[in-house]
Amino acid sequence: METADPELLRLRALARRRPLQQRIIRSVASSTAIETRQSISNIEAKLLTTPEVVVNGRVITLA
Repeated sequence: METADPELLRLRALARRRPLQQRIIRSVASSTAIETRQSISNIEAKLLTTPEVVVNGRVITLA
Protein backbone atom coordinates (compact mmCIF):
# COMPACT_ATOMS: atom_id res chain seq x y z
CA MET A 1 0.00 0.00 0.00
CA GLU A 2 1.37 3.41 -0.99
CA THR A 3 1.95 6.06 1.65
CA ALA A 4 0.47 9.49 1.08
CA ASP A 5 2.75 12.43 0.47
CA PRO A 6 2.83 14.59 3.64
CA GLU A 7 2.64 17.80 1.60
CA LEU A 8 -0.43 16.54 -0.25
CA LEU A 9 -2.09 15.64 3.05
CA ARG A 10 -1.28 19.09 4.43
CA LEU A 11 -2.77 20.82 1.38
CA ARG A 12 -5.91 18.68 1.51
CA ALA A 13 -6.40 19.49 5.19
CA LEU A 14 -5.89 23.18 4.46
CA ALA A 15 -8.42 23.06 1.61
CA ARG A 16 -11.04 21.42 3.82
CA ARG A 17 -10.90 24.38 6.19
CA ARG A 18 -12.07 26.77 3.46
CA PRO A 19 -15.80 27.21 2.86
CA LEU A 20 -17.14 25.35 -0.17
CA GLN A 21 -17.83 28.54 -2.14
CA GLN A 22 -14.20 29.66 -1.78
CA ARG A 23 -12.96 26.22 -2.85
CA ILE A 24 -15.18 26.32 -5.95
CA ILE A 25 -14.01 29.83 -6.86
CA ARG A 26 -10.38 28.81 -6.38
CA SER A 27 -10.88 25.74 -8.55
CA VAL A 28 -12.54 27.73 -11.34
CA ALA A 29 -9.82 30.39 -11.14
CA SER A 30 -7.11 27.75 -11.26
CA SER A 31 -8.45 25.96 -14.32
CA THR A 32 -9.13 29.27 -16.08
CA ALA A 33 -5.61 30.49 -15.30
CA ILE A 34 -4.14 27.36 -16.87
CA GLU A 35 -6.19 27.86 -20.04
CA THR A 36 -5.68 31.64 -20.33
CA ARG A 37 -2.17 31.99 -18.84
CA GLN A 38 -3.34 34.66 -16.41
CA SER A 39 -2.68 34.69 -12.68
CA ILE A 40 -4.94 32.65 -10.41
CA SER A 41 -5.10 35.45 -7.84
CA ASN A 42 -6.24 37.99 -10.46
CA ILE A 43 -9.06 35.75 -11.71
CA GLU A 44 -10.01 34.76 -8.16
CA ALA A 45 -10.21 38.41 -7.09
CA LYS A 46 -12.53 39.19 -10.00
CA LEU A 47 -14.76 36.21 -9.19
CA LEU A 48 -15.04 37.28 -5.56
CA THR A 49 -16.30 40.74 -6.52
CA THR A 50 -18.77 39.86 -9.28
CA PRO A 51 -20.68 36.71 -10.28
CA GLU A 52 -19.74 37.12 -13.98
CA VAL A 53 -16.23 37.72 -15.28
CA VAL A 54 -14.77 37.91 -18.79
CA VAL A 55 -11.23 36.55 -19.13
CA ASN A 56 -9.65 36.59 -22.60
CA GLY A 57 -13.08 36.59 -24.20
CA ARG A 58 -14.27 33.70 -22.03
CA VAL A 59 -17.31 34.42 -19.84
CA ILE A 60 -17.27 32.78 -16.42
CA THR A 61 -20.54 32.86 -14.49
CA LEU A 62 -20.95 31.66 -10.91
CA ALA A 63 -24.51 30.81 -10.05
